[in-house]
Amino acid sequence: MRTIYIFGAVIVFGFNLLYLYPEYYEKLMITFSYNCIYYYSRFQSYYTKLNKLLSFCGNDPYDIEFIKNGEVVYKTYKHNLNLLKVVPSFDFIIYSDNKLIPVNKVVYNSIPSEFTYTIPNFKFIIVNFIQNDNVVQLNLSNDKHNYYIVNNVLNEKFLLYFLKNIENHKIQGKEYKLQIMDHNIIEFELLPTECLIFNTDDYITQSSE
Repeated sequence: MRTIYIFGAVIVFGFNLLYLYPEYYEKLMITFSYNCIYYYSRFQSYYTKLNKLLSFCGNDPYDIEFIKNGEVVYKTYKHNLNLLKVVPSFDFIIYSDNKLIPVNKVVYNSIPSEFTYTIPNFKFIIVNFIQNDNVVQLNLSNDKHNYYIVNNVLNEKFLLYFLKNIENHKIQGKEYKLQIMDHNIIEFELLPTECLIFNTDDYITQSSE
């Protein structure tokens, strides 16, 4: 009941202020609206940062994944790699730099001695996976992950993993193509027998056989 009385008193006060001092009421409402928007924006910003911090503190995600035939067959931490008594069979390894957002994803064909990497100075405009009548846009970089890393390779084994685990799409057979528009607005296609390697300022395509 006390809350109802207070709320009613505020309404009565507001109507009296509007009737007796309309100019002051207008300035008050403008100031109030501005402050609401300002503090809401600040709260939203702090809330987002807090969520990220709690995410890192509460969860310590694995930063190493062993990939075989498009499947994640083993997960561990990079500081535990030397402790592995048996290394699982793999096509490639993905190192996730979980300290950053988006998470940089570095692909290795063998276990590296150190985990350093470079981000290219470009990104493709469009990367489409096309098979039969199906077209899947590949998001190699978004607000969660980034696969644009120097020496990362786009090939059949990587696409098998990426489509299944990231884009939730399964490759049906060997016949497909990548349709790419690069950072210079040049369009080209990448076939299953070809691969693409990212460099610092450009990329190269070559036979994957």
